[in-house]
Amino acid sequence: MIRYLIGALIVLGVFGLLKKALTTYQTIEKRQSISEPASPQPAAPAASANLSGLPPSLEAALQAAQKQGAHGLRDFLNKYRFSIQDPRLAAIELDYVVLVSLQDPAEAKRVFKAVQQRTPTWSPLYTRIKGLEKNYR
Repeated sequence: MIRYLIGALIVLGVFGLLKKALTTYQTIEKRQSISEPASPQPAAPAASANLSGLPPSLEAALQAAQKQGAHGLRDFLNKYRFSIQDPRLAAIELDYVVLVSLQDPAEAKRVFKAVQQRTPTWSPLYTRIKGLEKNYR
């Protein structure tokens, strides 16, 4: 009789420990999912159209380049870089960084670093740069 009682207590103890371990694991997992999203999401390029620095005559060319993806933006930047001013130039370059990062991570890091170095903390793009920073160190 005592043998069964001791066995039952051991089984209940093991069950209690497993339940506590599971609860702790779920708590840790929940905290990590709150602090870090499951899939890294780059900061949205929204509102970059409202930034100054792009002549209205180049708006159509920019939209066409954006439809072509990373290569289109690269060609657009190579052709019109000196006609565009910050902060719009930096926003376009950040869009390019996000698009090219899968094909050429070294290029993405190089361009990101250049944008980061010339962007002041009061820039409207500063929060976007801080959001992308951990991906392009």
